[in-house]
Amino acid sequence: TPGGIGSCLVRNKKGHIVSLVVKTYDMHTDAIKGANVGLIVFDEEPPEGTYVEAIMRTPGSNTREPGFTMILATMQKGLSQVALKYFPNGLAPENGLIPDEPEKFVMGISMDECPHYTTEDIEAMLAEVPMHERDTRRYGTPGIGSGRVYPILEKDVVIYNLKIGSDWPRA
Repeated sequence: TPGGIGSCLVRNKKGHIVSLVVKTYDMHTDAIKGANVGLIVFDEEPPEGTYVEAIMRTPGSNTREPGFTMILATMQKGLSQVALKYFPNGLAPENGLIPDEPEKFVMGISMDECPHYTTEDIEAMLAEVPMHERDTRRYGTPGIGSGRVYPILEKDVVIYNLKIGSDWPRA
């Protein structure tokens, strides 16, 4: 990025000097191979290979605490392999906790919870988004991704608790 930084040194609260390095997806996984990293933050959902490489860079050791990997993204790729690591069976975990994986946590934030957006801002932005993407954009829930055939929401066509009368033929 023109005018952006590639790296910098920061002194943390404990007085330790920490190196921050900025990488792009264009650099692929080669950019972090071999590194022992304390924190990796993805600002969009990463490709699965990049995610796996990040996990391999943050394990910790006898002399170092384990690192963290964070994904700060709207899961627009649907229930991809990366999304399914945080949304077991395609569902948001209760209280953000994933059973049997205490090192993982999911926290959803909707546009409505962002103090810098007014209701008018949200409505204006969503008016520009295809209808079938609006819940994903507004609430952060994984989108359906490729494979959705019709640009309509399931809730608009599904009838829940439908009572079928006894006069309907049965198989």
